[in-house]
Amino acid sequence: MSRYEFNFATPYVTGQRWRITLAILCSVWLSSGAHAQAFICPTGPGFGQRQVGMTGGSPGLTSIPLCDEDAPDATSSESNAGDGLGNALAGLVKNQMDQMKNLEKDPEFIKLRDGYWAFFHNKKDPNSGKNCSAMFMSLKGAVQISGPGTSYQHAVLVIMGLNIPRPKKLEVVKVNLDQGESAPQNTFAWNYTVVDGQLGAIGFAVPSIEAALAGMKDELPFKVSMDGKVVADVIYYDGLKARSALQQCLNGHPVEN
Repeated sequence: MSRYEFNFATPYVTGQRWRITLAILCSVWLSSGAHAQAFICPTGPGFGQRQVGMTGGSPGLTSIPLCDEDAPDATSSESNAGDGLGNALAGLVKNQMDQMKNLEKDPEFIKLRDGYWAFFHNKKDPNSGKNCSAMFMSLKGAVQISGPGTSYQHAVLVIMGLNIPRPKKLEVVKVNLDQGESAPQNTFAWNYTVVDGQLGAIGFAVPSIEAALAGMKDELPFKVSMDGKVVADVIYYDGLKARSALQQCLNGHPVEN
């Protein structure tokens, strides 16, 4: 059995594709639901989003809130994604599209190349322990762990990447998750798109945030396959520090990026 009871993955982005990755992942942080279709939103509607319903019950998947693009809502954790890191990435994309020579020296690119964590919470009610989310971002893609929100009391793990399928509407798919140390497992997950259909996402239901925290290690790989093809191959680092920060948020004392 794998450390988590769900799944996700994405190959390394090289050459010119780093620019696409930066723009896409930056957009994810600025507005995690910037696309035309419904997507899962465990912590509730984010900036520019609205809740439009719940997913139906599926094998191995609990019902979870669905959101869509709407007018800005500054009360959720995602509404703060544009602060600091998101703005820095946006500036990087804008200013360096034609400056590839010095790319390897750019501090923001180095951060993305090496991978790093960012944390989100409900700014309106930071002591509630709700809407807590941790995201690891790198050139391979993004890994996000979200805790309970207002209408969802479990946890969700989401992987985003350029090679993950981008269906026109949210689908329940069967995937294979390989985490290296244990036998790969077949499970069900949500597959949807973000950022105007430019990026694919795979979401996995977790029984509880406690189970999600227990499954976090300092270094943890996620290789996800669909129909025998690897669609994501992500590994996060400094997971124990991220787990501590996420626990602080759940205890009503969120950390600032």
